[in-house]
Order: sequence, then structure tokens, then C-alpha cells
Amino acid sequence: MAIMQRYLSSLARILVATAAVCAALLPAPALAAEEEPVLAAALQQEASDGPCLGEPASRESDVIDLQASSTAVFNIGLIGEYHQTEARKLVDLINQARAAQGVRPLTYDTNLEAVAMLRAAEIQVSFDHTRPNGQSCFNAADELGVSTGSAAGENILMGASTASYANALWTSSPGHYSNMINARFSSIGVAAFEAAGRWCWVEFFGATSGTGFDESALDGYATVIVQAQAIYLDQVFIDVNPNDWYVASDGGENFLYTLNHGLMSGYSDRPAFGPYDTITRGQVATILYRMAGEPKRESAAFSDVNYGAYYGDAIKWARATRVINGYGDSNTFGPDDPITREQLCVMLASYANKIGGLNTTVTSSSATRMPDWSKVSSWAQDAVKWVINEGIMNGVEVAGGGRELQPQGNAARASAAVMIAVFHRDVL
Repeated sequence: MAIMQRYLSSLARILVATAAVCAALLPAPALAAEEEPVLAAALQQEASDGPCLGEPASRESDVIDLQASSTAVFNIGLIGEYHQTEARKLVDLINQARAAQGVRPLTYDTNLEAVAMLRAAEIQVSFDHTRPNGQSCFNAADELGVSTGSAAGENILMGASTASYANALWTSSPGHYSNMINARFSSIGVAAFEAAGRWCWVEFFGATSGTGFDESALDGYATVIVQAQAIYLDQVFIDVNPNDWYVASDGGENFLYTLNHGLMSGYSDRPAFGPYDTITRGQVATILYRMAGEPKRESAAFSDVNYGAYYGDAIKWARATRVINGYGDSNTFGPDDPITREQLCVMLASYANKIGGLNTTVTSSSATRMPDWSKVSSWAQDAVKWVINEGIMNGVEVAGGGRELQPQGNAARASAAVMIAVFHRDVL
């Protein structure tokens, strides 16, 4: 019973849903259609044309003991199917090879199996012994609280769909075969995880006493949370280039902060973020509403707002708190109207003052020294001064290396994401 509890506890760390919720997570979530602020998406990669063998890994190697180059990571909800009954067939095949070499058989370890199951999902994202979060494959055991003993190794494979084929491929590779018959290893956990028609296999070796096959193999659909660095954003959002300024300038810290805190996400009808799409009044109202904790408020209705849409409750809250007002005396809000950069500054300053309780009055600001300060509308000048002083916005780089406010320019979603991160994390 104790072994069963440890096994289930380890699996609970990596499995967050089963087939019952699988279909609900297939679409990338939204800001433009904004039903839920959940970061989950099926990867868009095509299946490999043939099997791929990664180089074998041993904990003795310095090559794979890498640490993340950036602390910025995000969660991918990876939907797939485990084939653990098939994967466990590998153990007899490996032990047959060990017997032929006069090496003691491996004992199965369900704790190492939990590590292998996590790694089998991770190599769907990055087929490498370096995890998608930038750390060594062996860090997965540390993360799950699993001991590997005095030695550890990993074999990975993509493309086979049976244990016998996977074993044949590993056996024919001297490095992988060396791991399989290594006398330093006494235990093993294995996994096979299929996503988008692509099978990924892991053999995770250790030097533990093992647990034996005391539990039934886990077969079926599951959603596994995989942490990934910003360089993998393009596997979730087809229009996000990790080399673009809003990611590359800071290693993705600000962009991922906005995603990870559920303030912004992608479109619900396609796996896209729309980084250069203009952000709208309804979207900003929704972001600020989420930032406030989504408190329910009632207010008089605007004539042009569909309160059944994603932004309905947010606009009620925005009007009740006066964080965002409608247009003059027309009783309209313009939820789908684009927002200019100066308008966004006004909304952020309004939130900071009315919800955050901050004093947004400033007497001097470097904003007034920027070349196009005279273009800032009189009603937005105080807010623009404050936003510049707080480092929320620093202008748009123009030809020749200078920067401009471009106050009447439409605010893009990527720019808004960066501003929102700085505002929420560093100012409020």
C-alpha cells in the first residue's frame, strides 16, 4: 500500500486530467474570445517520418547537466495517451540482454516510471536530454522527489509504436545498449507517450532497490503539464517568434509573466496570440478585471455592449469602478474599438489610482522631453508622464536610434503584454 501511495503521489505531480477533459483543452485559449485564462495547447508539430534515437545520457556526463539559461518558463498542457502496458514489455527484453552478458536483471521501480512518464511527455516538446525548461533530464527525478541512487541513465526514442521495435532500435545502437546492460544500474522505469500520432519512449535507469510491478500500468489519455522556456513559444502560438523583441529583449520574462498569471493568452479559435494585432477596449477591460480578481459588480448598461460576450462582466466592473469610462454622453463603450498608446496609459493610471490606491500625480517626467510630446492629448498627458516615470512604457524605437511616444498609434497586443507585466509585477 505504501508503494502504491508513493506511485500515485508521483503521478499526481504530472497528470492533471484524463480523457474526460481532454477534448475541452484542445483549442488554444483566448484573449480575443477570452473564455478561460488557461495555458494549454496541443503541439502543432508534425510526426517524425521515422524513428529518432537521441544520444544516451548518463549522470556521469557533464554535457547534459545544464541549467536553464533563463528562469522564464511557461506551462504547456500536453494532451496525449500513455501506453504503459506496452512500455513495460521493455523490461523483459532488457533483462534478456543483461542475462546474455551475465549482468544481474533490473528491478522495476514505479517511482522511476513516474520520471520516465514525465520525460516521455517532455520529449514531445524537445527531443533531447535537456528538458524543455532548460535543465538536465535528471533534474526531473529531483523535481518529483524520486531518488535514482548512486547512478542514473536515460535512453530516449521517437517513432516506434511497439516495445519490440523500440528495443531493437536501442539494442542496435552501441551507446544505448551500453546503458541497457550497464552493471551499475539495478532498477528501471519506462514510458511510452503518444501525442498527435507520434510515440515517444523513455528508459530511465537507476541504482535503487526498486519496487516491483505492484501497480497496474497506466494506459489512456492524460494531460501532462510540461514547463518550457520561451524558445518553445512557437510550438504553441504559430505567430509568436521567440526572436522577436517582446521575447528576445528579456528572455521572455515579461511576455511569459503575463501569460503565466492568466492576464493574457491566445485566441480560442486558433493556436495564435496575435502579437501585432491591435488590442481593443474590451480586451483591456478584461485584463484589468482579471488583475483585480474578477469581482462581480453591477452597473448601468452601455447600449453597444453584448454582456453575454467574454468582456461583459469586465465592462460592468470597469464602469462601476470608473476605471474605464464610456464615450462622453453617448452611453457607448466601444468594446471592439482599438486602443491607442495614450489611451492605454490612461487606463493603467486609472487602475493604479482607483484600485491600487497609488498616487499617479507627477510634477516632472522625461516624457516631456521626447520629440513627439506635443502630440499627446491634453487629457492623457498626466497619465503618460506617470507611465513613463514608472518604466511601464519607454517609447517606440525609430530610425536613427531615437524613441518616440507615438501616442495616437494603436497599441499592439505584444506591447500591451510587456506593459501589463511591468505594471502588475513592478508597480502595483
